[in-house]
Amino acid sequence: MVRHFFLLLLMIALLLIAAPLWAEKPVYRVGIHSSPPLAFIDEAGTPDGLFPELLTLASPNHELQYIACRWTECLQQLERGEIDLLAPIAFTPERGKIYDFLETTVLSNWGQVYVPHQADISSILDLDGKRVAAIGQDVFLEGAGGLRQLADSFDLKINYVIVKDYDDALKAVADNRADAALINRIFGAWHRNEYALEPSSVLINPVDIRVAFARGHAIP
Repeated sequence: MVRHFFLLLLMIALLLIAAPLWAEKPVYRVGIHSSPPLAFIDEAGTPDGLFPELLTLASPNHELQYIACRWTECLQQLERGEIDLLAPIAFTPERGKIYDFLETTVLSNWGQVYVPHQADISSILDLDGKRVAAIGQDVFLEGAGGLRQLADSFDLKINYVIVKDYDDALKAVADNRADAALINRIFGAWHRNEYALEPSSVLINPVDIRVAFARGHAIP
C-alpha cells in the first residue's frame, strides 16, 4: 500500500512537471547507476528496480534511453546536461543549487557502516585508524553530516578506500582491502548475506531520495 502511494505521487509529479518537455523531446536520457533494488541493469541488460518502474509508469508515451554510469560520472553528466534525469538521488541543499529536484520524496534513506562478523566496531569512534570503503561524492561520505565531516569533528584518522559502487565497497571488506564499508541501508539489507557482513550501529546522514533533472530540463 505504501509503495503504491509513492508510485502514484511520483507519477503525478512527473506528469505535471516534466510532461511538457517530453512532448517536445520524445527520447529522454536517464542516467542509471548500480544501486539495487532501487535501480540497476539486470543480467539481460535491461533497466530494473523501483525507479525504472516508476519512470515507466509515469511516461508510457515516451522513450526512456537509459545510460549506465558510475555514480561520480552520473553526477557530472547530469550537471553538464548530457543526461536529462537521474534517479535515485539524495536531495541536499548543495545539490539543489546544481540540479532541479522533484518536490516529491519517494523514500528516506541513510548511510550505514557494514563490518565483518565479530568486528569490534559499534560507534564512529571505533573507526579511528580503520580503512573504510566508500563511493566518491556519496552523500553519506561528503558534505554536511557525511562521515568525513563527522570524523574530522572527532579528530578521527580514517583511511578512505574510494570505490566505484556499493557492491565494490562490500567486496573490499570481504577481500580484506577495507575494514568496513559505508553504504546505504537499503543496499546493505539487500546484499549483506552475499558477503557475510553485518550492519553496525553507525548510522550516517538521513536523507530524502528523489528524482533530479539537469538544470532547466524539467521545466519547458
